[in-house]
Amino acid sequence: MRINFNPQSGNNYNQNFQMRLVQDANLGKYIDGFHFKKQQDNLKNAINIIKGYVQKNPENKTLIIGALHPSKANYVKNGTYDEYFVLPKKRFKKTSDRFERENIYMQLEGNDKIQGFYMNPDENPKNLAAWFMNTFNYYKSKLPKK
Repeated sequence: MRINFNPQSGNNYNQNFQMRLVQDANLGKYIDGFHFKKQQDNLKNAINIIKGYVQKNPENKTLIIGALHPSKANYVKNGTYDEYFVLPKKRFKKTSDRFERENIYMQLEGNDKIQGFYMNPDENPKNLAAWFMNTFNYYKSKLPKK
């Protein structure tokens, strides 16, 4: 019997040049702690989308995400965007005044610096993943260069 090994098939392709997403064990418990199944599904779907985005990163590093202890969380504006309203004579900006605490953290393995992120369980998973990646790119840009 002859077995052909194809390094380009499936998950074997270029693993040395992919970033890995690792979930801390406490993140699963945190997500399962939400009362509504829809909220749990939103967060799980967002993490799956984020995993796909992170794996496209050509760096051979590991990104760890986990539940952030409330004592280490900052308050953030819900939604991370500003709303603009236009009246006949003027245009003005209203930022949502609903505040939430960051509930997850991201950390590149081998680094002490962590970045908090508010993952709204009621939000569309695609939006959450996009906001997460924006925050991740900001986080990466603030890390000291080696």
